[in-house]
Amino acid sequence: MSRISRVRPTLWHQLAIALLCCGLIFLLLASLADFWHMDPPASRLWAYSLGAVAFGWLWCRFPGVGWLLVLLIPFLLWAGSGSEHGRLLLEPLLVDLWDFWGNVQVAGWEAQFSPLLGEAFLLLTGCALAPLFLQESLGRGTAFQATALGTVIFGIQWSWFFDESLAYFVPYLLLALLLWAVGQVAHRRAQWRALQRRVLNRPGIGGAVAAISLTALLASLLPADLPAMNLGALGERAQELFPVLTRLRGGTITLGDRFTLATTGFNPSPGALGGPVQLDHTLALVLVVPEPPQQTIYLRGTTFRIYNGRTWFPGEADLVAVPPGGILPTHFAEDVPVETRTFEIRPALRFGRTLFGVWEPVRVEGLEYLADSDGNLLATQDNPPESPYTVTARVPIYSGDQIRSREPSAPDKAFQPYLQLPTSVPDRVRDLAHLITSGQPHPYDKAVALETWLRQMPYDLNVPAPPAGRDFVDYFLFDLRRGYCTYFSTAMVIMLRELGIPARLVQGFAVPAHLGDARQVDGGLALPVTNAMAHAWVEAYFPSYGWVTFDPTPRGDLPLPDRNAPDPSPEEPDANETPSSEPEAEDSPRPAPPRMREEGDTTLPADGAASGTAGRLPPVLLSLPLLLLLTIAGLRLRRQRRAATADAALTVQQIWVKTEQLLARFGAGRRPHQTHREYARSVAQRWPGLGRSAIQMAQDYERARYAPPDQEPEPAAAHRAWNFWHRIHRLLRVQYGWWRYLWRQLGLPWPRLRRKA
Repeated sequence: MSRISRVRPTLWHQLAIALLCCGLIFLLLASLADFWHMDPPASRLWAYSLGAVAFGWLWCRFPGVGWLLVLLIPFLLWAGSGSEHGRLLLEPLLVDLWDFWGNVQVAGWEAQFSPLLGEAFLLLTGCALAPLFLQESLGRGTAFQATALGTVIFGIQWSWFFDESLAYFVPYLLLALLLWAVGQVAHRRAQWRALQRRVLNRPGIGGAVAAISLTALLASLLPADLPAMNLGALGERAQELFPVLTRLRGGTITLGDRFTLATTGFNPSPGALGGPVQLDHTLALVLVVPEPPQQTIYLRGTTFRIYNGRTWFPGEADLVAVPPGGILPTHFAEDVPVETRTFEIRPALRFGRTLFGVWEPVRVEGLEYLADSDGNLLATQDNPPESPYTVTARVPIYSGDQIRSREPSAPDKAFQPYLQLPTSVPDRVRDLAHLITSGQPHPYDKAVALETWLRQMPYDLNVPAPPAGRDFVDYFLFDLRRGYCTYFSTAMVIMLRELGIPARLVQGFAVPAHLGDARQVDGGLALPVTNAMAHAWVEAYFPSYGWVTFDPTPRGDLPLPDRNAPDPSPEEPDANETPSSEPEAEDSPRPAPPRMREEGDTTLPADGAASGTAGRLPPVLLSLPLLLLLTIAGLRLRRQRRAATADAALTVQQIWVKTEQLLARFGAGRRPHQTHREYARSVAQRWPGLGRSAIQMAQDYERARYAPPDQEPEPAAAHRAWNFWHRIHRLLRVQYGWWRYLWRQLGLPWPRLRRKA
């Protein structure tokens, strides 16, 4: 075995393995470049891949040279910084790296690379992966790490709503399987040469190519828009430990803490925004108001900050300390007139921890809760149905004249998250926003112009989802031009941000002012709120005034929010007067705008809002590949059994060599000084259950290997060899367990195995 392990694959096999690794790295770099919204030429990506493979080959053949190159990189950077060309490259790179770190602190996971920094990351990624892939394939003849790593990377991209990852994953998987097959053939041929006799059949690659072709055929039948699966308690636990998982595809369903339109029947399958919806008239909650409302009541569920071109994420807002019986702070300026009103909410469905508020909440009574700087309210634990609570809120009396009286100014740095824009939004969206608002001097008038323009489009629930690779807003504004609330509100938020106006999306319920099903109850008027009333609207921020509600969705039952109150004069003493039932609201604190989350802060878990449709294959069709593979395995086993009687000498030699290779993976390989019979006795000593069969197997092998042709073993020796082979596998499975047994079967050195007692 030691002589076999020292034989390297031939130069041609090494070249084939290097080229396959180059293809794998190219596909990974191309997918990462597309995922990061970069556009480097393909020739440059091929150059990065070839350079990475050359570095990886040097690393595997001459590890000292590889380490020397790594250690020389800081010296080369320091030496290059002294030259003019070095400064032209390093200074912009360092500046971009510093800017990227600042963007990460503001936008978190939505931060974007600069082109120079992105290509530097691509090159470093290729140089890190190439030695890993080559060392495994040239060293052990496998490609498990390459296959597993690619599956993880492409899976993460798909989970982040990057649907194009499938176009990269399928060829990557085929190349990885081909690399595995070539590596196995290279090592078996090296063994075939080292033993200098026909111990094994001369290995070929025909069977592997056939299997890979079958895999490609099956992969082409799988749908590209698989829906997310609910992982139940396991998924909830994972997302509690790693909150970033809630932002992936399926995060809304598995966590369930935040309200989204998906929970009310608006495309309950998480995915990209858009697609046809069917309204659900199930009772969601009952809203009890002291008197009949005069305008639409917007029940706020969840506020969303981050848009990635396909869907929305809440982002991470700071928690607001709520003292016992205390009052939540306000973001309105001191001279903004507000009224304090109290609403009772009686949930009829389960909404996780989400508590609904009206406009700006003052406090919640009836349960323990948390609040954040975005105005979101969450119970400390799941709030079951039929558990009412009371919300006291500030209802602003919006005055367009008062907003216009504020001088336009740039928003504070703390509001940068509400200006976040992904690179997927094309420039023509910004050009359209400027065209619609041309001639409007004040940011408020620009927002009104956008709201009015969007309300001229038709309202339609039966609309298609955006094509793969298209930005949701761009597709809506320039191709579809019809839709429902998420279409209109998302478009308005993005266009406001293009104009430099901080804006956010809010999802909740919109309760019309004149509801026919209202009924009188003790303490006021009960308004039944159904899932069909689920709605999304816009809130825009104007410095020195506060957040203002806009509703660009053209629905006849939801008129424009009333923002026509006259500008209150400074002499009016009752402008901010509140009802006597809540006198303390007059002195409510008014802190500075919300800051970004800092190290060590406790933040609310973030979910992803999602909507969209997805295709699904029947379960019977999905099980066909497994049935086909089982059939092929059964036929191959039957053919091997028949061949055992035809060539007993070859079968005995083949199984003995495979036995040595298998036991070597479990720390029981044959030592260089051991003869075959000595090795058999050591195996029998370690596994007494094998006993005499191991010694008999060694004798059969010696006869098959060294005896003259006329004294080859009888056919019964082949049957004994097969029985010995199966007994070894059963013993290993019992001793190490299924998972450790399969892990060692792959030839992986970690984790260290321990025998069961």
